[in-house]
Amino acid sequence: MWRNQPSIWDFHSHVTILWFAAMVFFLTGAGGSGKTACMPHLRRLLPQVILYDFDAVGVPRSAGTVWRQETTEYWLQQALVHQVEARDTMICGGAVLGEVLACPSAPKINGISAGLLDCADVVRIDRLRASGKRGAAQGMLNWAAWRQ
Repeated sequence: MWRNQPSIWDFHSHVTILWFAAMVFFLTGAGGSGKTACMPHLRRLLPQVILYDFDAVGVPRSAGTVWRQETTEYWLQQALVHQVEARDTMICGGAVLGEVLACPSAPKINGISAGLLDCADVVRIDRLRASGKRGAAQGMLNWAAWRQ
């Protein structure tokens, strides 16, 4: 290709194609890492992204692995609805990336990305106690360490 000659496959057309491939972003972390605290800022900074709190479906007292996996699948199904609209989706919550990728709906998603929020143990315990949420115990610290 000579200088100043247009390319058959130019940068602009490539970016346009990628722009319409809606993605799902998971912002994950153990309790007290700051996921919920980030959501108002994410809404302000990313108004074009549909933002969900993973726990918005309600967290039963007996929530465990099966509940988390079923809820992850639920949110991926919601993201598929937005994918048809060419809208990105972000889910903030306790999803585990391996479980996201193992969901039946995962292969239908154009792209999946995940970020892990973390904090020092003492900060986590202080935040959980201040919020009145359960989990301010060694089990949560172990879960946070495993997620790292």
